[in-house]
Amino acid sequence: MLASLSPPWKLHNLTKPAHTLQPALALGLAALWVWGLCIFYMAFNPFQATPQFLSANPGLSPYPCAAFLPWLAATIGFVVCAFCMASFDKRITYHIRHYRLQIGMYTAFFCLTLLLLLAFYLAWWPLAVLCALLGGATAAFCTLLWGEAYRRRETLQIVVNAMLSLVLATMLFCLLLGLKIEWLFYLVICLMPLVQGFLLYVCLHGLKALHQKQLFFDGPEGERIPSAGVLEIPTFNRLAINRTKLLFRIMVPFAAMGLGFGYLIWQLFCTFNASSVLSLDRSLECFVAAAFACLIIILMVLVPLITHLDEDYSNFYRFLMPLLVCLLILAILISSELPLTAMIYAVVLFSSYLCMELLMWVKLINLSAAYRISPILLLGYGRSALMLGAAVTICFCTFFGTRISTWADLGYAILNLAVLLVFYLLLPRDKQIRDMVLKVAPPIPDAPEPAPKAAATSVKTSPKALSLSMPEPEPEPDKHRFAKRVEAVANTYLLSSRETEVLFLLAKGYSAKRMAETLFISQGTLNTHTWRIYKKLGLHSQQKVIDLVDAQKEA
Repeated sequence: MLASLSPPWKLHNLTKPAHTLQPALALGLAALWVWGLCIFYMAFNPFQATPQFLSANPGLSPYPCAAFLPWLAATIGFVVCAFCMASFDKRITYHIRHYRLQIGMYTAFFCLTLLLLLAFYLAWWPLAVLCALLGGATAAFCTLLWGEAYRRRETLQIVVNAMLSLVLATMLFCLLLGLKIEWLFYLVICLMPLVQGFLLYVCLHGLKALHQKQLFFDGPEGERIPSAGVLEIPTFNRLAINRTKLLFRIMVPFAAMGLGFGYLIWQLFCTFNASSVLSLDRSLECFVAAAFACLIIILMVLVPLITHLDEDYSNFYRFLMPLLVCLLILAILISSELPLTAMIYAVVLFSSYLCMELLMWVKLINLSAAYRISPILLLGYGRSALMLGAAVTICFCTFFGTRISTWADLGYAILNLAVLLVFYLLLPRDKQIRDMVLKVAPPIPDAPEPAPKAAATSVKTSPKALSLSMPEPEPEPDKHRFAKRVEAVANTYLLSSRETEVLFLLAKGYSAKRMAETLFISQGTLNTHTWRIYKKLGLHSQQKVIDLVDAQKEA
């Protein structure tokens, strides 16, 4: 029964692995990351501000060429667009999910990418800057759309598919560099927006919508509501939160993380053009290093599941943070110039990049799902701050790289350890989120009982006067009053989006089997959500939950 549930670490949530691995979700986000890596490589490949590269090419200036400007324009477009969308998320939340708008944006994304590559090839830098600026803004729009697609999934699905997308993006990017086929490199960049658009449509609307009429419409919070029929679970509002406090709690730690993240990317791209140290092709060395790094990340994701320590990945960052700290300390001890340790150093760089990217993406999506906060709001503020911090560091390293080369490895590790500490200390937790919650109006009580009819009198009235004096029919009770009481309980105890839906069905007296079928989740996942609800509410039975929701009538 629901009254006697086991803790989540004793459950087995992978009873249906097919529901955990979602290829469209992983491949779509991987296409977005491949596009970003390729554009960054195109901007920074013509030059390299490292002592080894400058000594081999004495006539080359250490300062960036004109290809640096399109990347800077793309970064500015991304930051401005993401921040503006986060600031006005309430107005655009409904419209951003409309499939016609999505198709139009991805078509524009493809055209801008095509013009950008043409401008790069012909060295038309004004056109390249303009296309990069608009392309960066479009990429921000696509990033927030993928955040919305990931928010609708369970935490286990978020972690596994985000990890797979990072692995696929890294390996495909290194493979493209290793093949050294220029036309294939440009072709892949052009196809990435189209691949993203198709896979995002599959994630949000399903494959059946491609050859059938649209049978669903998007609700106020993004839920797919049937055009005919009754929706069994109502739409719950997002948690009302103080945006000023949230802005500080999100942008400051992610801007600090961006400083270390930018230096990590700069160091990582320095390895692509450096001379080989193992008498092999440099692209092959990078591919091997990336493969080992991906293997490390895959094992790190599977360890909590295999050992049953955190099967639902609710505290996944606690496993990822120690690994990232160990990698940064290892970067201090390893020299990138010795032949025997250069490969290990490249593996450390790739592993650190994958850990940071996975940590930041999963943390933002989990915050959105755990506290019913808009993913557009969190991803817009978080990713814009991250890109801004990374751009500051990359610009500094680009123009002053030769001056800091003597302590580059040590400075990189110390900087990242410091930003990790700031990131961990300033991230909002339950207490901070509770302080940010705005006071909302109490739930509307049930309609009062109708007043008793007046006693009949002996006064005769005409039929016309009788029809005029008859009282109007009583209005039907609001169908959403019960949902508002459930929402009030969810706001008080900071329940997540899925937990609020489970609470709604619990308070209606549904059985466990019917709840699992209604929510399209496994029995183990349902038990985990129900156990968390009981823990947050301090209750131990379904009847207590029903009584708590009913008590909101007198609130």
